[in-house]
Amino acid sequence: MRGRNATANTSETAPRPSPGADIVSRAREERARHLASGQPLDEWVGRSKPPAPVQNLLIGMSEAGRNTARADAMLRDFSRTAEAHPDMPHADIAADVVEAMRAGKEVTPDAAKAAAPTTSDPAAALIAERAQAVEASQPDLVVGADADGKPITASEAMAQARREAATGTDSTLGVDDADLLRVAANCHLQTGD
Repeated sequence: MRGRNATANTSETAPRPSPGADIVSRAREERARHLASGQPLDEWVGRSKPPAPVQNLLIGMSEAGRNTARADAMLRDFSRTAEAHPDMPHADIAADVVEAMRAGKEVTPDAAKAAAPTTSDPAAALIAERAQAVEASQPDLVVGADADGKPITASEAMAQARREAATGTDSTLGVDDADLLRVAANCHLQTGD
């Protein structure tokens, strides 16, 4: 009985794969098969007929050539975007990340890069560094519970903190409001209203 409960508890806390993980895995497998075949990509795609998102990612990986870091960054961007936009068709996400890779950009920037501390306060920088380390090494660590008692993981808590920092809350402004605040201040300075 004890073994069964331990299994049940383990399965409840097992990390969930990202929404696009299966597509990324399939794209990597198809890329390996394509390279092993020695065929041009268009012939390979015509014969193997991969699903549209896999085909789009194959094109991106092919364009990245031997630059595996560039291809890997594109695949990570796909995974982040699929997670951030679960209702968006994967074929569209794949097309968007390939286009972004061509332009040297990302569709959904890496949160760890975006969350780098921009303060000269050493205590704030240390807290941000530790929070990022926990999120990177233990994203499924339970750090709290919501109002319904549902566990909140480190990655969920950090994602919520980033959303609130960007968009604000009911009682605070966020980074996204900075331009509006600047316009309002300029308007006030120019008109006195």
